Amino acid sequence: MLEEGSKEASPEEWERTGSMLNAEHLLAGLPSPVLRLQPSRRISQINEWATVVMGRGSAECVGLPFEELLQKGGSPSQRENFEAAMEKCLAGEPVKVNLALSTPLGHPEYRCTLMPTMDLQGSVDGVIVLLRSERTPAAAGDGRSLESIKVLAKTSSDILENADLREIIEAEASRLVTSLGLDFAIFRIMTPDDRPLMLCNGIDYKEAREILESRLVDGTQMYMSVCRGRELVLNDLSEINEALLDVPRAQSLVCLNIHWSNKAYGCAVFGTRVPGLSMRAYYPVLQVFCNQVGISLRSAALYRELMSRNTELRGLYVTSQALSSTLELDELLRIILQTARDLVEADNCFIFKLDPLTERLKAISQISEDRLPVGMELKVGEGITGQVAITGRGTLVERADLDPRSYTIPGTDGAEPSSIICVPLRFSEDMLGVMTLERRPGTPFTPKQYELIELFSLQATMALHRALEYDKTKSYAANTQMYNVLLTHDVANFNVPIHGFLEILLKDPKLDDRQRRYVRSALVQSDNISELIADIRELSRLRAKGKEVSLAMVDMIPVITEAMNDIFSNVVYEDIETRFESPVETAFVRADGFLKDLFYNLLSNACKYGRGAPVEIGINEHVQDDREWWKVQIKDGGNGIPDERKAMLFKRYDQLDGVQGSDGHGLGLSVVWTLCVRYGGKVWIEDRVPGDTSKGSIFVVLLPKPLGGGA
Repeated sequence: MLEEGSKEASPEEWERTGSMLNAEHLLAGLPSPVLRLQPSRRISQINEWATVVMGRGSAECVGLPFEELLQKGGSPSQRENFEAAMEKCLAGEPVKVNLALSTPLGHPEYRCTLMPTMDLQGSVDGVIVLLRSERTPAAAGDGRSLESIKVLAKTSSDILENADLREIIEAEASRLVTSLGLDFAIFRIMTPDDRPLMLCNGIDYKEAREILESRLVDGTQMYMSVCRGRELVLNDLSEINEALLDVPRAQSLVCLNIHWSNKAYGCAVFGTRVPGLSMRAYYPVLQVFCNQVGISLRSAALYRELMSRNTELRGLYVTSQALSSTLELDELLRIILQTARDLVEADNCFIFKLDPLTERLKAISQISEDRLPVGMELKVGEGITGQVAITGRGTLVERADLDPRSYTIPGTDGAEPSSIICVPLRFSEDMLGVMTLERRPGTPFTPKQYELIELFSLQATMALHRALEYDKTKSYAANTQMYNVLLTHDVANFNVPIHGFLEILLKDPKLDDRQRRYVRSALVQSDNISELIADIRELSRLRAKGKEVSLAMVDMIPVITEAMNDIFSNVVYEDIETRFESPVETAFVRADGFLKDLFYNLLSNACKYGRGAPVEIGINEHVQDDREWWKVQIKDGGNGIPDERKAMLFKRYDQLDGVQGSDGHGLGLSVVWTLCVRYGGKVWIEDRVPGDTSKGSIFVVLLPKPLGGGA
């Protein structure tokens, strides 16, 4: 029995002792679904917990016959069971009965306790109904029905799997609003490209914007406050009036933050226009939905970043490939500019080359939508580009049209860009130029785009530096070729009559021994000039051919014999004794027409520095490193060669100094080394008398026997 003035009690105590409680106090104090019925079976009072169970607001429930909340059908029906329990309760008897309700969230079953309330005269004036769930807490959850969970799961799955976020959020928000019986939903989010986007369902954009921009009591706009992390659950008009200065046309609102981790992506507002519908019942479902939207926005942002990085890497790959495959500077710079322009969406792109003599910057490559003059020039220090050439530090200017350093190039229309990136092209300490990108008024360049252009500027720098070095190399090669022609043609022509006249003079019978010795010495030097010229010509030809080697089977024995005949037909060496020993009749190797030059240079060296002693030539078979070789030895009787100089004699004369060039053994041995490498062979020097470097030398040549053929 309940009477006025009773104290708050738990449901268990109320059911066990029948304590006398005030009805209003009871409904507000019990943490369980409780409602009060009039004798007419209509609901007169309902607490907040019961509105969650019913899935309806208090305004919608008050005055409603309780029978309309019961599930229809069954035998006996729910209404019959309820009516029987009400009859007993109105007679003053507490009753317990199992009832299945019909709510927007499903058909939950409750163990209902019905207790009569009495007026001051002791007459029954109503019935208190306490709802106790028949399911376990795990099965009952927090009041959400299985149907709502299924809707949420399907919605979350679709949002996470669909690439078109705008389309799927609009579609799933509509389905969620319909399934929960809401009137509208509003989303204000930041897209993966950092642009604001507003989506609406059940409400027009103007009204949606008014709701989002409604001012809270602290003066801040609602959407800004929610985006910063605040959440609002305004269950009825009175709560809305307390929270907002600008009251929208809504009866209840739930305002939730959309975020992932610590990054906010926007906010969502759900609401109803019908009074009495409690939004707190839907808060968990709506919160999970917003969380899924936040996760999807995060995934979309990561996907966009991944695609952006892939595009940047592809661009760098294209320019790197061009840098490694072509020496055409114009084409290479055009590829770099075009790729950089596409990635940062620039309007005008330039590469200026610095002329250190005139201190001017000239555009040597440009891509422009404004049809700017080709080959524009700037003085160093003029404009932002000219300043970068002086300081050597790049810059990003968001509003170049407002920058005092801006400079209008004569011949242009004077329309300044709104954003500019300038990056110096510096190699080591040398300033080569400046790379400049412009964007007309609009969204300015970002620091991330500046960093990307820095990468492309490195490639442009390498291209310019390589072009400069290539020009230097071509100039050096042209000069070398000119000197080579002068030496091998003009000087050789000068030496021919000198050599001829000396040979004639040497045979003159009128000369005495002293005079003949002088003439012979002059003839030797003239012959040295001829050999030097021949060696230079030979090295030039070998290096010009490079890797273009075409070898064939060649017999060394007749080649060595021919080289000996050429050497000793010279009047200077005709008196030197030679001995050629070969135990074989043929000795084939893979070589070409230069093979004779190899042995000619070795024989010439032996005669020149052998002090007139006999020269011995031997050829034998040799096995080394599990391979068969031909071993050729040329022995002289000269002064010998110290060990520390033996290996140096065959080095190329690319960096010849005066000391190396003044102590004999000139370019001829460099030709020998080059040809041995060409034929896959080896060459070295040994002492004629082991351990004694002063008793002459042995020049040893190893050339491989052909595999599968040759004698």
